Amino acid sequence: MAYSLARGGYAIRTVGTGPEVLEICSIETPSLVLLGLSLPQLSGMTVLRRLRTQTATKAIPVIVLGAMSMEPTAVRALDAGADDYFAVEPFRWRELVSRVNAVLRRSRARAPSEQIVEVGALRFDYASRRVTSSGRELNMTPAETAVLFAMADGTLLEKARRTKVTIQRIRAKLGPACDMIETVRGVGYRLRTGGASTS
Repeated sequence: MAYSLARGGYAIRTVGTGPEVLEICSIETPSLVLLGLSLPQLSGMTVLRRLRTQTATKAIPVIVLGAMSMEPTAVRALDAGADDYFAVEPFRWRELVSRVNAVLRRSRARAPSEQIVEVGALRFDYASRRVTSSGRELNMTPAETAVLFAMADGTLLEKARRTKVTIQRIRAKLGPACDMIETVRGVGYRLRTGGASTS
């Protein structure tokens, strides 16, 4: 994996334990963290939550690495603040590099504590993780919030039973703006992003 990213032009620093990840992040502030879930001493999920609660590290982009494509694990990672989830089995190095590039582009495009993104009638506040529709704040669960923000960042969500249920709940809460969520036949769901603006 490190070799693949090095081929993509990235400088890589590897560490082996959860506490080491936290220490390096607090000292060096890396551009992005690829975080495995099965770390010694502190689990990857615990490390992620600590990164997101500390002022010095909360804005660092994090891609969580899982052993395989397991939706409950991916949802928990997104709920805990991950910017993306990547299944390493089977390993697809070109996809990994593309995902790293995409997360870095999104990170550089917004000031983590300030930016507000508007997509049609929807308004995404990245500082408070709140979503409003036509000026009305939506009462979203953590899972629903994670799904909507992922789509606002341009992520195409794969179809799965749990995703479908979450999308149905979100559409119900969006009301007149429910058609902002587009179903891509045979693939999944995405947000209609035409006319998106930032402030």
